[in-house]
Amino acid sequence: MTDPDGILYIGRSGLQGKSPARTLANRIREFENKHHSGGITYADSAARLKGVTRFAGHRLEVRAMFLPDEMIVQEEARIINSYFRKYAELPPCNSSAGSRAPRRIKGGA
Repeated sequence: MTDPDGILYIGRSGLQGKSPARTLANRIREFENKHHSGGITYADSAARLKGVTRFAGHRLEVRAMFLPDEMIVQEEARIINSYFRKYAELPPCNSSAGSRAPRRIKGGA
């Protein structure tokens, strides 16, 4: 099954209690400036697809959930696991299943 929404990356920007600089805006800048593994993968893909008629006019869209710190890591893992269960793979720009995702995602069970 193909992801009809074209989700490229699922991840968190950080925990408020750890560092005030870990904001959504900061994560987007890291992504755009290739200072994040997902951003590097996205930039490489975008460069390879530039000029491909099928992808002309497509733009990067960001969706966010704002949660209390104590829920962020668990929700990230839940969303990534849900994606994996549905599509049997991680989103294209995710290089891992998240920092605290259940180990079962590796085996797909």
